[in-house]
Amino acid sequence: MMGMFHSFWMVRYNLNMKCIIFLVLGFLFISRDVSSEILVYDDIGVNGSPLMLRVKTYEGFFKKGGVPLRFFVNNRFYGKGLSGGDGYGYKEFLPTMPSLYKIKVVSPSGDDTGNVLILDKGSSIFIIDIDEIKENSFSNRLRKNTKKGILRLKKRYHVIFIYKGDIKKGIKKWLQDNSFKDIPILIFNGEELFEEIMGKGLKIVGILGTPDIIDLARRYKIKFFTFSETDELEPLNDWDDLLRRVR
Repeated sequence: MMGMFHSFWMVRYNLNMKCIIFLVLGFLFISRDVSSEILVYDDIGVNGSPLMLRVKTYEGFFKKGGVPLRFFVNNRFYGKGLSGGDGYGYKEFLPTMPSLYKIKVVSPSGDDTGNVLILDKGSSIFIIDIDEIKENSFSNRLRKNTKKGILRLKKRYHVIFIYKGDIKKGIKKWLQDNSFKDIPILIFNGEELFEEIMGKGLKIVGILGTPDIIDLARRYKIKFFTFSETDELEPLNDWDDLLRRVR
């Protein structure tokens, strides 16, 4: 009886070990097959003030350091760099005029392009949370008339997007597919983002966002708008309603 019991557990042990070895080998095979990728972060700045262009290099799910980088500004070579051990690479950029600069960074295995919006000090910007322009939290479809609404808003103010989380290539592609490739998207990290924008001498005239940032906007005395149902304030009916209220 003890022999049968021992044999049973030995079979289970061998099966488990085979599964573990199979998973490890599969992971190594996939990792070796995945080429390193690159992501350029968008930014916003003030004319005449230097800022750091930022790029992330990674392989699969892991950041990858020591990757040689070449930076281009509006298709002109700007300089070289190297990503650090944390997977991030930087290059100081000194803008010479207000404009939307296209930043392209090339690595040995790929490239990516980002937006850097440079404004005059005192310029007004309007912030849009990309989660608030979707039909709902489970959909990637835009709310009705969103493209026209943002186009009209851009005629009054400089528009930037925010996203609660690290920027991914999929998010940038989603914006490009929806004709928003020329609008910078920044990581929303709470009051730090507001402090950074205001510290550069720029004015935030309003935010279209989800209700979870109402209190933060009020603390900075920023006009807040939302399409979402909330007890805090009356939700917007549509984009025309926003354009009427934001004046």
